[in-house]
Amino acid sequence: NNYFSKKPALLKECNFYNLLKAFKKSKNKQQQSHAPVTKIPKGLVCLVVDFGACRSGLIVWADQTIKFTTSLKTCGNYLTNLISKKLNLEFEKAEKLKMIYGLSEKKGRARIRKILKPAIGELCQEIIKAKEFYQGHFPDHHRAYEIILTGGSANLPGLGLEISKQLNMKVNIANPMINLNNEKKIPQKKIHSYTTAIGLALRSFFIKDY
Repeated sequence: NNYFSKKPALLKECNFYNLLKAFKKSKNKQQQSHAPVTKIPKGLVCLVVDFGACRSGLIVWADQTIKFTTSLKTCGNYLTNLISKKLNLEFEKAEKLKMIYGLSEKKGRARIRKILKPAIGELCQEIIKAKEFYQGHFPDHHRAYEIILTGGSANLPGLGLEISKQLNMKVNIANPMINLNNEKKIPQKKIHSYTTAIGLALRSFFIKDY
């Protein structure tokens, strides 16, 4: 299988093995978390939106545990296809425009924003439904809420700001590298594509016999 046969080369290219070596040397590794965020304050409910290219999901995290998860319709490729169809462009060209202009309100860039905004509105409605489900099934739902964006499409320009405006909630971009000591960083524009890989790799340090 060509997909999996290329993985060792890919990991080497992104300096992943050195990341793991650096992590093993950490004196405080037992106190680290393999989540892409720091410890969540008590009383705060985090809606973690994993905004991927082909699929997206939402995790409700509170009291240091996962309360429930759900799939989301809106994903990165869905947005790209909207631009492709609206402007009659090839997928690759539409992807490039999406990542350059995103949801920017600057003059000359609003055309892409106009195409994407309704889809982001759909995403926000999905987030609201997940929040309402949590509130209807957990007695301790009267808390502060915060959204954390991760996944390969989380770097869409203006995404966090747009979600924050529509939902009137604080939005943060996750840092998948937060639990790794490493001088050679993976490029910021690519790091969210490795969130799952980094989390799975770190899991072996925290779960016995994994």
